[in-house]
Amino acid sequence: MGEGTNNPPRHSITFQLDKLHNPSTVSIDRMLLASFLQFVEPHLPPEELAQFTALRMLSDLRFPNEWFPQARKMQRKIYLHVGPTNSGKTHAALTRLTNTKSGLYCGPLRLLAHEIYERMNARGVACNLRTGEQCLVVHPEAPLTSSTVEMADLGRQLDVAVVDEIQMIADRSRGWAWTQALLGLQARELHLCGEPSAVSLVKNIAESIGEEVIVHEYKRLTPLTVSQWSLNNEYENVRKGDCVVTFNRHAIFMTKKKIEEKTGLKCAVVYGGLPPGRCAGGVLGGVDVGVTD
Repeated sequence: MGEGTNNPPRHSITFQLDKLHNPSTVSIDRMLLASFLQFVEPHLPPEELAQFTALRMLSDLRFPNEWFPQARKMQRKIYLHVGPTNSGKTHAALTRLTNTKSGLYCGPLRLLAHEIYERMNARGVACNLRTGEQCLVVHPEAPLTSSTVEMADLGRQLDVAVVDEIQMIADRSRGWAWTQALLGLQARELHLCGEPSAVSLVKNIAESIGEEVIVHEYKRLTPLTVSQWSLNNEYENVRKGDCVVTFNRHAIFMTKKKIEEKTGLKCAVVYGGLPPGRCAGGVLGGVDVGVTD
């Protein structure tokens, strides 16, 4: 565009359209690509047409229920455990996992996967660990595996699989992993744990693949009281057993230092970048207070 015109550049229009996240809006790039593919197909030589058609089929992601044919062949039972924090929903699913011959736990965090790995092995149930950064094999034939949801093994038949924090299926950046686990895990029993907000979506997805969801609802085991006041930087009021959330990673170590100076209590810091072993060691290693973001 020449100087003095009020019309924005074409690439700016495309960028703005792609920023619109209205479900009824299709990005202009996808529209143009679809039109181009329709145009080019009749002009391809016969020797390239078969390859082109195969590539189009492989890249067609419109029907997720057809992605995992092996899982569709199974008569899976889906149990949805929903309730607030500290309601026992995950405990119920893990109890079932402990007593199975082959099983998988899928959690949202490396720390959670590591915790389940250690808990199962402490109970005498052999459990391997599989995350994006760590793979620990207790025994090649261990009946259980604990993993992050992105690392879920979709190619193995299982008796029981537990997928934690199923409401994350609605997350824009990581929801694909929960969708993939829900659709693709080859588990005779699939236990999903999370918030009640996930019930409707999970039921709709299950209905699209011809599967039924059995919902178990749980209530909080202990009351939760929300204080009307915050600490207001009065760290001397921190007591043993407290956990202080900073919501700012840069403030974690400063907060830890101030609590220890004001109270004499021993603090541990936990944040996403720490290795799971250090996180678990810090939290369980005889500390008085936890500080996290």
